[in-house]
Amino acid sequence: MDEEELSIVEGCLDLEEELGILQQRAFSSSEGDSSSRVMGLASMLSEAAAAKESVQELPYDDRQLRFGEVLREGQSGFESDKGGLGRMGIPALQAYVERREPSGVDAGLHPDSWLESIPSISNTPEGEGRIESPWVPFHESETGEASETGEASETGEASETGEASSPPDTQRWRHGDLREHPYFRVPVLEEGVVPRYLNPSVLFDETRKRLSPHIYLLTLRSLFSRKSLNQHDVDILVNAVERLVTTSWLRSRKEPKRESPQYIVEHVGHYFLTFDAIVSAIQLLGERMQLHLWWEKYARSFNTDYYVSPAFSKTLFGVVDFNRSLARRLIAAVDMYKRGQRPPAREVIALKTLLFCSPTGRHRFKAPEWDPWRQDGESS
Repeated sequence: MDEEELSIVEGCLDLEEELGILQQRAFSSSEGDSSSRVMGLASMLSEAAAAKESVQELPYDDRQLRFGEVLREGQSGFESDKGGLGRMGIPALQAYVERREPSGVDAGLHPDSWLESIPSISNTPEGEGRIESPWVPFHESETGEASETGEASETGEASETGEASSPPDTQRWRHGDLREHPYFRVPVLEEGVVPRYLNPSVLFDETRKRLSPHIYLLTLRSLFSRKSLNQHDVDILVNAVERLVTTSWLRSRKEPKRESPQYIVEHVGHYFLTFDAIVSAIQLLGERMQLHLWWEKYARSFNTDYYVSPAFSKTLFGVVDFNRSLARRLIAAVDMYKRGQRPPAREVIALKTLLFCSPTGRHRFKAPEWDPWRQDGESS
């Protein structure tokens, strides 16, 4: 493939990232001359655009149902080898990471872990670009409100340095309700449901056809919104997780177009949503996720080593400082996921609310394709 053809393909992949259309990019030198390959690419894009248009005409719930059926019908391509991987049992993510980092993260994914300590994000001293220890515990008063122990609190007020604060929406949820917030909840399995083992052999296959990660996130959002999952639901969930792992792993190789706070919010924001969905599935499926066979390779492919200067004054810089603060918090959260922990419920809820519902910011998460998540926040 010459440079001109490569440029066309890369342009199409960028278009897919913008529009969420079907990605098919398996080209080989044996496919014929350059004109036939370009014509094939044009045909593929035309078909994908038509398919996307037909899906967009449906309400969101119908889209999720239709795509769920497609996922379930394609399950045979993801079944694990009956004689091998499918019969292996493994520990949960926190136990797996604990063996490599004996610093005590074993309770990170326990659904009740937030009850023991609901932390807040602290501001690092000016000049430090990364948050090495992001979770600063605080004491709870008898009324359930947070009392400050650092520069940032969980009261929803911005700190003096302009850090993006937790939106007031999160304050409507008492501590006992946080697990049921749409931005954090994980359903339970109905009696008798037996999830199949996730198949690691398909996760890093670069030749398989796949959709944009957005459709898998949309499917998982719909499933996690339910109180319980039946066998049909779980079959769809496992297939969606496999595809999300593949697409997000491939996307992790792309760096943000520029290392400005807004682009880092968009870039790491996708990481955050992806990791939260996958880790939620780990909480639900446990050893069926076969983590010891793929997690380390997957997690280390996501670069979060970006320098973001601390916010200065909210009143002076507005959107810029908002993006700086949000970028730093997203980086801290993704680093926590990579270590085998899910951030506390209050922080997960706050970050999603800031991404989708805050009037401040001009990033991609303001686009209509994220309206279902916005509706979750606005209706909670």
